[in-house]
Amino acid sequence: MQAHREIAILGTAVYDTSGQLCFAGGKFTPHNGAIWEEKDTSATLSTSKYMAYHKTDWVSACSMVLNFPHFSTCPYFDPDYFLYYEDFDFCRRYATQGYEIYFSDRPRVIHQNFVNHQSQSRSQNRA
Repeated sequence: MQAHREIAILGTAVYDTSGQLCFAGGKFTPHNGAIWEEKDTSATLSTSKYMAYHKTDWVSACSMVLNFPHFSTCPYFDPDYFLYYEDFDFCRRYATQGYEIYFSDRPRVIHQNFVNHQSQSRSQNRA
C-alpha cells in the first residue's frame, strides 16, 4: 500500500476453501440503492486476473485493511448493524467523507464457511 498512499480502506480477494473467488469488491448505485458484488465467477486462486489495485465502492469486512494515518478519528462500525451489510455501511459512510476505497487481489484470503449474501437473498426470496 506504500505505492498507493491515497488508499484509506483496502479489501482483499476472498476465496472459499475450494479455491473459488467469493468476493472482489462491490459497487453501489445511489439512484436506486442497488448494492452488488464485483467478481469473475470463473476465477480461482490460480487463475485470478484482477489488477493489483482498483477503486471500488465497498469491500468485505472479513478481509479489510485500514490505513489509520488517513483517519482523524478511529474508524468504527455502526453498532446498529450486527451482521451483514455492516461492511457496506462502513465503506459508504467513509466514502461520503472522501476516503478512498480500493480492492487488491494480493494478498488473498481463504474464508471458511463464506456466505454469499446475494445467493442467500435469492434463495430466501424463493421460499
